[in-house]
Amino acid sequence: MEVQAGRAGRRWAGLTAVLALAVAVPVLAHTRLDRATPAPDSTVEVAPAQLVLEFSEPVDPALARVAVEVDGGPGRDLADLKRGETDSTLVAAVPAAMPAGVWTVRWQVAGPDGHPVRGSYVVTVLAARVAPNPVEAPPVVTQERSAHEDDVMTVESSAYVAARWLTFAAMLSVIGAVAFQLLVLRPARLRAPAVAGAFELAAEHAARLGYGAGLFLALAAGVRLLLQIEALGGGGLEMATLVLFETTWGVAWFTHVSGALVAMSGFRMAMRGRTKAWAVAAAGALLIAIGASLSGHAAAAELTVLAVTADMLHVLAVSGWIGALLVLALVGIPTVYAEDPRSGRFSGICALVFAFSPRALVMAGIATVTGVFGAWLHLPTLASLWSSDYGRMLIAKVFLVGLTAAIGAWNWKRMKPGLEAGDPPERLQRTAAAELAVSALVLLVTAILVALPTP
Repeated sequence: MEVQAGRAGRRWAGLTAVLALAVAVPVLAHTRLDRATPAPDSTVEVAPAQLVLEFSEPVDPALARVAVEVDGGPGRDLADLKRGETDSTLVAAVPAAMPAGVWTVRWQVAGPDGHPVRGSYVVTVLAARVAPNPVEAPPVVTQERSAHEDDVMTVESSAYVAARWLTFAAMLSVIGAVAFQLLVLRPARLRAPAVAGAFELAAEHAARLGYGAGLFLALAAGVRLLLQIEALGGGGLEMATLVLFETTWGVAWFTHVSGALVAMSGFRMAMRGRTKAWAVAAAGALLIAIGASLSGHAAAAELTVLAVTADMLHVLAVSGWIGALLVLALVGIPTVYAEDPRSGRFSGICALVFAFSPRALVMAGIATVTGVFGAWLHLPTLASLWSSDYGRMLIAKVFLVGLTAAIGAWNWKRMKPGLEAGDPPERLQRTAAAELAVSALVLLVTAILVALPTP
């Protein structure tokens, strides 16, 4: 058995290395500014009447912002934004009284995945278009806050990271509850039929946990919508309508919320002993995973269908692995341990652990392969791993995932034999708690990673 495990491990490592070292293809993970008129770092004799910005992807003027700082002064929002000759061109009218000097043009657009994408460039203007009038009022700042100001909410803000972290935790719990029922409890019943009653109670408790997580996920989606509107510049109901109905992020939001509601319905049915309840909950979990993938970097890749599919499998695998462990530790082991018959409770716990371990190994393998594939899509070169913020954060995530897997392997190799020999499950619960603590850090790093621009 150990020889086979070693060979399997070498095969996984070899595949990972091949994918990681493969020559990357150019993939656009975020909208970028291709060119501008006047050109970045250029010098013009007279202030232009308009700025023309050409992007790599179509942009919506209603979701865009352009501001100009003169000689490092206050930023002035350019309110009259229109689409140019193509869907990828943005035209911003410049007020006639804009003074000469070094202009810093700061722009923000919504990427294909709905995330705000920002940038800036410099143009030197030697003379104003209209001679300055001492009594003339300065150009009006048409929005409450300029796009350059430091206090603008961004997807990288701590509040947004916290909202994503809580969303991921809830999502993991919902999918984990489904995985616990379908992948752990069902085979455990066959292994230890004497404690079938305890397993049924554990399934009910798992449904309750999943229902609560689904409710939290739906509420967190509302908070994320408010934060997304703020990150795009505010605007109340009008901006909310644009975000929800004109961006991929909006499609992802509706899919996510629909998934949470469907999963809650399934969990509710399971608590009442209805047939097909877990199939309904599984359908909701699938919708949640699709929504998560549509709101991330995968939705902005050129190979969109392939990227989203791989990312969805990644979400399902990680959530099935860590989420099922969470439900096992919080619900499965305590429920079976507390139930009669006393003489059979360790056999029930052994059945749960023996059912979980090989399936966790498979899900960890799927998570590894899809994660490496996603990195291959989003990193233009191998050097991007250590030369970009995205790459360095990805390395941190890989390290933490590896640590989680190492703790899980320890549980499998050291704790399982003890359970078979009759040891109480407290030691297993402690190591499982350590594994979950590291997993919480994985979710935090992921909450930061999904907002970072790819190289």
